[in-house]
Amino acid sequence: MAVSGAIVVTRWELMREWLNHQNDNWDLEGALERYKMVKTSEAEFQGLPAPTFEQD
Repeated sequence: MAVSGAIVVTRWELMREWLNHQNDNWDLEGALERYKMVKTSEAEFQGLPAPTFEQD
């Protein structure tokens, strides 16, 4: 429940920044790398095969 609440708050904060044109300091490449690391770690922890992030 707490994680879901944090996700909602984060989305609202991002939306507010985007609407106010305050998105020039976003690090999209860094965020993508962190996302890949988290998803790979989750899969490893659950004993699942590592996901692939290759584009078609």
